[in-house]
Amino acid sequence: MVVLGPTRELTDQIFRVCKALSHSAKFRAGLFNASVPRAKQRQMLERPLDVVVATTKAFADHLAGARVYIGDCKYVVLDEADTMFDRGFGPEVTAILGPMKKKPAPANAVLVSATMTRKVKALIQEQIPGAATVATDTLHRGVAGSQHEFLSVPPGGDKLRELDKLVGRNQGRVMVFCNTQGSCRAVDHYLGESGVRRVCYHGEMPREARTEALEGFMSPSGPDVMVCTDLAARGLDIPGRVDLVVNFDFPLNPIDYLHRTGRTARAGASGRVVSVVAKRDRVLAARIEQGLRRGEALDELSADRSVLPESMRPKPETLARRREQEIQKRGKGLRGAARMEALRERRKDYREERDRKIKSRSKGRARAAEAAKGNPTAMGGRGRGKGRAGGRGGRGGGGRGRGP
Repeated sequence: MVVLGPTRELTDQIFRVCKALSHSAKFRAGLFNASVPRAKQRQMLERPLDVVVATTKAFADHLAGARVYIGDCKYVVLDEADTMFDRGFGPEVTAILGPMKKKPAPANAVLVSATMTRKVKALIQEQIPGAATVATDTLHRGVAGSQHEFLSVPPGGDKLRELDKLVGRNQGRVMVFCNTQGSCRAVDHYLGESGVRRVCYHGEMPREARTEALEGFMSPSGPDVMVCTDLAARGLDIPGRVDLVVNFDFPLNPIDYLHRTGRTARAGASGRVVSVVAKRDRVLAARIEQGLRRGEALDELSADRSVLPESMRPKPETLARRREQEIQKRGKGLRGAARMEALRERRKDYREERDRKIKSRSKGRARAAEAAKGNPTAMGGRGRGKGRAGGRGGRGGGGRGRGP
């Protein structure tokens, strides 16, 4: 069996579970990711293994280098499958699944994910046609036991002050999510200046620093606050309880909201989620709040005002009624195809009348130009000229004049 994960931290945690199970289940497991020296990885591949836990990059490298034999592999498991297919791991996943499907006894693929968007489903169908789907009735819905609050900040408001109040009032563990690494560092600095014990966790940190931060937050005696990016939203199993999740930067899509808020209220526990909502976040925040209140799936919600949630879209019978009303306004007294034909004829008559007017104006200009060439003193049949009667000017090229 091969178990694949997108990050080193996740594969580390999976391997620890495998090692705990291997003592009683009697199987051999090996870990292949950036935390294991390459020499040790090659050494492990020289002996048989029952379970391989690896990041996609590490396993794809060994597969390309012909250092791993997959002929006896019966199962390949992709944890956090939506991340695998949607966030840049596609080529590595393809390089692994291709040989697994083409060997004489194809391996069974098992994909595990907390969310599954339409885009990811389409990509999975390309790689694994006809894959069966097993989903819970809570998919893409708010976690049971979690309390969601939306804190609106007016333009010019201070988000950091609001965060300070939230962290100061909370007595348990807190995860503060930011959209960017720069925002994450700024919040970490602010809380440090305020005397808050915290750790920072984002993708630009060295591997050793990330490991130290994660272990510190997991420790009962460590800091109670983690300031992080979405890197900490997926796949990490944090022992104990996270009491509060704060969306300091509101997530850009509902899928990220689900993953972030899933860090609390785990395994039947309760938890609290507070989202700081700026002006630009109000559309998506309002739709998520409404979806949570109604117990609806959140995955199809959009921050685009023109894309209405399914619950807000007009029913088919409403749309049909509106179309009928519009037709009646445009073609009173007619019905069905006759009304539409009348509308088409009306548009046709309008276009023909417009074209006739354009041609008439063009012909008039052409005649005026020809007349000007033949008689320079006459412009368009009317002009000013000098009359000989009485020596005074007259109209119509001298044809009419005034005498004494």
